[in-house]
Amino acid sequence: LANVRVIIPLWKDDAVLNNWAIRQDGPSAWRYANLGAHYVRRGMLPEARDAYLKLIELWPGHYFGWYALGSIYASLNQVELAIDPLRRGLVLNPDNYMNRIRLAAMERSRERPAAAIELLEEGVRRPQDPGFEPQFEGRMRLHLGLASLHIGRRDDAVRQFSAARGLVHTPDDLAEVEQALQSARAGNRK
Repeated sequence: LANVRVIIPLWKDDAVLNNWAIRQDGPSAWRYANLGAHYVRRGMLPEARDAYLKLIELWPGHYFGWYALGSIYASLNQVELAIDPLRRGLVLNPDNYMNRIRLAAMERSRERPAAAIELLEEGVRRPQDPGFEPQFEGRMRLHLGLASLHIGRRDDAVRQFSAARGLVHTPDDLAEVEQALQSARAGNRK
């Protein structure tokens, strides 16, 4: 134990620890993933972006690294830069429903509702694993309804919102579904 205290410097947080470990042991995808997560928790998004870029450079098949990178770009309002990493993450893990929903919402914001519908319909059609949370299908159906409204398919939107209402369970999601359903029934385009 005394030897460890001499060799390992006193660190204040995960950033110091992981940077020290990278300097000691060389680049490590695991360390960069930890570093990226630490920076996200601290709101240090440019630093998190850099850590995730190094992670996917070392491990291009790390789907969460791609998802995190795309999410960071989206949080930095760099939507065009966010699309490719989110798509790559979805190719690597098509069951990452949070990624699918985020990407569909971004496509809608780029005035590409048909692309959003395609992403979400594929997600709803995918076979569900036994641990699949119905909440995810509900969120996908909510966004599918929003994209349907975007292109004027009000009846489709009402069907999706009605299906979502039976699947979501958080108060915020329920309120969002109810508001969207009322808006669609009133003929509004959200």
